Amino acid sequence: MVRKTENIQKELGSLAPVVEKNVSRLLGNGIRHQDLQNITESINQADKINLPRASQVETINAELEAARVRQQDLTQQISQLQEMLKTSRDWLNLDDRHFRSAISASLEILDASPLTPLDQKEASEDPITARWIVPALDQRTGADPTWSNTLDTLRVPRQRGEKPWE
Repeated sequence: MVRKTENIQKELGSLAPVVEKNVSRLLGNGIRHQDLQNITESINQADKINLPRASQVETINAELEAARVRQQDLTQQISQLQEMLKTSRDWLNLDDRHFRSAISASLEILDASPLTPLDQKEASEDPITARWIVPALDQRTGADPTWSNTLDTLRVPRQRGEKPWE
């Protein structure tokens, strides 16, 4: 039973009211050794328990209402978080263009070439989704080696079988 409830919680995120009600009914009087066989049988037959039709409809409606309320709450939270993100970006005056400019300026200070677009047309149409070439920093230019690791995190992840220098 514990495994079944764990599986239900993993799948649904919480225990459904129907399952909760059945578990409470089965274990309401506790677990006694002499009742173990009956409880085990009841658990195995839990999917086959026939509730009166009105009770089934009531239970289903309660579950649907709980799910609807939860979905409304999540939608409202997402909306609030998106608004907070927009307000923060506006207040900081932060956008992708500023981030790319800061990285390019840092690269130029290290005597490396700045970020360049992979496709000039793509970059002019939509610089946010455009792909940019991050130059490799050469140790001979006196660059701080930790920058290489930082810039590597901005690169497209390596494909399986692709060499690190590729």
